[in-house]
Amino acid sequence: MIPRHPASQTAPVTRGGQFTAHVARGHRTRVHSRAAGSVALLEADSDLAQHLDSSTAPGDVRDVCRVLSVAAGRWRPAGEPAVVSAGIGLFVLDGLLTRQVQLGDRRSVELLGSGDLLRPCQPDGDQYAVVSHQATWQVLWPARLAAIDSAAVARLAELEGVIGELTGRALQRSRSLAVRLAIAQLPRLEGRLHVLFWHLADRWGRRERGTVALPLPLSRELLAELICAKRTSVGPALQRLAERGLVARRPTGVWELRGDPPGELLARFEDSPLS
Repeated sequence: MIPRHPASQTAPVTRGGQFTAHVARGHRTRVHSRAAGSVALLEADSDLAQHLDSSTAPGDVRDVCRVLSVAAGRWRPAGEPAVVSAGIGLFVLDGLLTRQVQLGDRRSVELLGSGDLLRPCQPDGDQYAVVSHQATWQVLWPARLAAIDSAAVARLAELEGVIGELTGRALQRSRSLAVRLAIAQLPRLEGRLHVLFWHLADRWGRRERGTVALPLPLSRELLAELICAKRTSVGPALQRLAERGLVARRPTGVWELRGDPPGELLARFEDSPLS
């Protein structure tokens, strides 16, 4: 499985070289961002430079951005000065984060990683909106974020196509959410989970010995929020997938996808009675 962004494959690794999908300790602790030097953005993500001509040398100083690091835990970025001054946003260099939206007693979550463009300082909606909601952030794996502030934007605008590529990253988030909305409408939970796993594997999956390893810390609660289901229903649905030899979980926490991606299977899931 080839990821959308090569850097998005970064995941914790055990001493034996095996990937682990466990969440870093202290993930429920309140955390803050801190300064962590600088980075040449186009070296960190070469896809942003795909429209540049050969006359632009690697490491051009115009693409240098300051870096913020955030440890694993609960993050409230909106009030942090370094985040507020981040201009068009924060570009995820590595790590794994979630943005959870709560509407009454219902929750939905967005999984974010390397290559995504965030703008946590932007209000979630009109303060006078009839349908109000609350958004919270969680850092699952320690993250590094490039702050694309006003000065960086002015420099990057001189490099052909870079601002357009950054805009595309923001748009990609909305398109991925649209895919998940479609997945959430599949009638059977095991169908939703199976398609979700492969959807995530498009970005984070690794081919290993005829299977696809998905090194993401996907708890039952997180899976439930990703497919708009109840947490108590996810366990039985996972068991049904396991019994059919489609999904397994390794001792390291890494998910293992077996067989082919959903194709004809998807139609079978859709034609089945509701779970």
